[in-house]
Amino acid sequence: MKTLELLDLNGVLEIEIPRINIKEYDITYDFEHRKLNYNELEGKSKPVSAYMLSRELAIAVNAAIVTGRPLLIKGEPGSGKTKLAQALASYFYKEEANKYYFEWHIKSKSKAKDGGYIFDHVGRMRDATISSSDIQASKRASNPDNYITLEALGKAFTAGSQMGKKTILLIDEIDKGDIDFPNDLLLELDEMRFKINEKNDTYIQAPRELIPLIFITSNNERELPPAFLRRCLYYYIPSFNKEFLNKIALVKMEEFYSDLGEHEFIELSKDQLALFVDKYVALKKEETGSKPPSVSEMLDWLKILVFRVMHHGDKFEHLVDDAQLQKIALKLNS
Repeated sequence: MKTLELLDLNGVLEIEIPRINIKEYDITYDFEHRKLNYNELEGKSKPVSAYMLSRELAIAVNAAIVTGRPLLIKGEPGSGKTKLAQALASYFYKEEANKYYFEWHIKSKSKAKDGGYIFDHVGRMRDATISSSDIQASKRASNPDNYITLEALGKAFTAGSQMGKKTILLIDEIDKGDIDFPNDLLLELDEMRFKINEKNDTYIQAPRELIPLIFITSNNERELPPAFLRRCLYYYIPSFNKEFLNKIALVKMEEFYSDLGEHEFIELSKDQLALFVDKYVALKKEETGSKPPSVSEMLDWLKILVFRVMHHGDKFEHLVDDAQLQKIALKLNS
């Protein structure tokens, strides 16, 4: 995997990843041949949103590629932490991104080993119980491979070896797991392998030269243990300045037209977008609630305004001051 190519735009290094549609696959693991089977879901694809990387974030991503260490990303809610990994998968692998991109969303009851594989103990016990009267069930119960499903971590390790390219793995909201969860991942992050306990001496391992590019997000709801932090690079996505917010809004406009089913675009002037961003920044500063409006909510608001201009002929400048629309889209308390 090459590093990101930073484009010099008016002295500011940044990357714009355009919106694309990526193919969808049903991915299963064949233990007998030790490979993933990709069943392309014919005609099915999903859009990956356009994404803007600042110079600093792009440098952090390149550092993760070069060192092979996971990149721990924190930032305000709605700042693009979760969407970064998939955007990069589309940047590197285009419409086949889903062959190389895997997601593991952490819940309060998530266990570290579940990211590698899940073993269906109940199913095996059921087949073993009825095996006396069912030869097929007996044969199935005798082979533990029939009850193992590789999950995101296992697929990411295996796909790299099989495809001969680095995979990209998102471990999302790691701070939602229990207090031991990050430390339970240390071996997997250090050695890029894990053992399947139900099969003697069976390991799933990523090739050393093709270890996954791992992104780990945290909402900073609690402190992560030092041993875990030492194994990661770290980047905090700061609040965006007005110039960058303008660029994000501009990049998203064409995507809004597509989502709204419009083929004829309205062109918002630079002055109109600047007015919109100024209003968003002012409202964010004025908000007295515990959660100021995020960038993702700002984009929801812009999408509503674009719809109203196109379908109702409203004046953009008037809509920006509509307090009801502001409250709905930005979830304002005041």
